Amino acid sequence: MVSMYSLSVVAAINMWLSVSFFIEQDEDQCSRAPDLASWIFTIGLMDILWTIRIFSRRYQFLPLICRIICEIIFGLLFMEFSLLIVWCQIEKFSSRLTKIIILIMGLHPYILDRYEMYILGAVTSALSLIFVLYAGKATGNMQFLWKRGKCKAFKIRRRVKKYFSRRNQRRRRRVQHNKNACCDNNSSDDADEI
Repeated sequence: MVSMYSLSVVAAINMWLSVSFFIEQDEDQCSRAPDLASWIFTIGLMDILWTIRIFSRRYQFLPLICRIICEIIFGLLFMEFSLLIVWCQIEKFSSRLTKIIILIMGLHPYILDRYEMYILGAVTSALSLIFVLYAGKATGNMQFLWKRGKCKAFKIRRRVKKYFSRRNQRRRRRVQHNKNACCDNNSSDDADEI
């Protein structure tokens, strides 16, 4: 498995800095679709990259820094190839196909010009969501995250119940203390009258 250190460095370089080292990026975008779909696709790629074992057991003796550097280089190469070659072609094909379908349906071209970004965003986001779901199912990380989330939710629920039960116990003690104090005052008043 790729370590979380190298995975976070790859995510920071690819997603936030948008720097490419191995593949030259074209000046124009892949399509006019919003970037949301490519970010969702990147999450699926990160899921796949998290489960890939780069080093065999024979190379586990290497120092940690060497393994992390190799994992970063491999992760950057994998992400750049997947985003700039594979996803860009998928995005171009889906945008062309969507435009052709809209024009064949008989919609006016001004609708396409006016709402093209929204339509392409919906289509490419749906494709990238499908990819993320299948990647999560193939890697098994979705079940891992689901079980971990259920465990965290159970712990939170238990802590909340514990907090409220302690709160209710303290409230009952205060009420009981106030009743006892009230009863003690009444009995002492009765004793004073006698």
